[in-house]
Formats: sequence, C-alpha cells, structure tokens
Amino acid sequence: MLGVAEQLGDVAALVADSAYANLRPILDLDITRYSGLPGFFNPGIIVAGQLFYGLNPDFRPVDHVRASPRRAFLFLVGAADTFIPTANSYELKSASTNAATRLVVFDGSGHAKEFHDHSTLYLSTVFGFIDQQIAAYRT
Repeated sequence: MLGVAEQLGDVAALVADSAYANLRPILDLDITRYSGLPGFFNPGIIVAGQLFYGLNPDFRPVDHVRASPRRAFLFLVGAADTFIPTANSYELKSASTNAATRLVVFDGSGHAKEFHDHSTLYLSTVFGFIDQQIAAYRT
C-alpha cells in the first residue's frame, strides 16, 4: 500500500500497521534470523527471490511516503516488534511532511499484535484518525 501512496490521488489518508521503511535491512536481518544460515548466504537468497518471485530488495516505502506530502498517514506499531524494528515506523513518520500524520506505538505489543493486545485503543485511534481526515476533507 505505501508503495503506491503517491498514485492514490483521491485518497486523503492511509493507515499502515507494522510497516517497514526500507526492505533490504529487513531482509538482511530476517533471512539470517529465520533461516539459521550464515549471512553470506543472504545475497544468493535475495537473488533467488528476485528471479523466482519478482522481489525488489531495494523497495523503500519511505520514499513513497516522502513523495506524498499532501497525504496524512497513521502509522501503528508495537513497541516490542522484533520482526520489523519500531525504528522503521519512526523513519516513516519523519518522512511525511503532512502535519496530520501520526505515529502510535502500542506498549508491549509484538509484530502486528496491536489490535489483539489493545483492541479498544487501536480502534479508537484508527476511527479517530479517519474521522479527523473526513472532517478535514469536507472543509
């Protein structure tokens, strides 16, 4: 979704949960962590992903956020996310120049567990953001 943000002309706001800013560091970290293979295998695994699955290891959603200055973003992330470090969400937030962009960090939540762990806060945050954006759009 973030990869096409600037192409969504009529969409005033986007919500992203547990998003990454730059794919390559995630691949470098997680291929080694989850495959159990030494890091020198990573380039070959990435090339195989490119050839067989069309993977773009240099995909940078942060660039798409930066290219969408008129769009507000809501970034949601768990403070205990070890799959995609929370620093990614801070980087995405910093890339947006829209004053309505927000970052909400959920205490104790792991990767994509914010809704599970804090459903009331999660829903009120998302619906509040959407209501705010609809009100701003109408004026």
